[in-house]
Amino acid sequence: MSTEESEFEVLDPIPPKLREIATQLKDTGKAESKTVRELLAMFGAQRRAYQIVNQIDTALDHLGIMTDPYFEYAWIDGPIDFVLANVNKSVPAIVEAPIATATAGAGIPSVATTEASLALVTWSRVTRRIASGDCPLRIKF
Repeated sequence: MSTEESEFEVLDPIPPKLREIATQLKDTGKAESKTVRELLAMFGAQRRAYQIVNQIDTALDHLGIMTDPYFEYAWIDGPIDFVLANVNKSVPAIVEAPIATATAGAGIPSVATTEASLALVTWSRVTRRIASGDCPLRIKF
């Protein structure tokens, strides 16, 4: 085996159909609507398990697109549209900054640090829900 060849095949975690949708959306501004069931099938899934939702979220983020309504909460046979993710969209006042700043004792992170970590982990999902208008809960970090 030469040094240029690899013994492992690199698999693309993003389905080709989803890449086509992203390309079409970026080129024309429109893309074909799908159902949640069809989106799940692109990833070889039938249900919205935690790992599948994260995999789809990661793929959508990587491609710079999102679903409207957010696929995790939409009816499984209902239509979802693919739209460009707009990271510069202003965030409504329902997301508030953490107010607790007290530091904790030995080895325990402060409330503010814990909340900030949670905010970083969930920020992508929260902004997608807010941008799609599908945020029924008041979120306070």
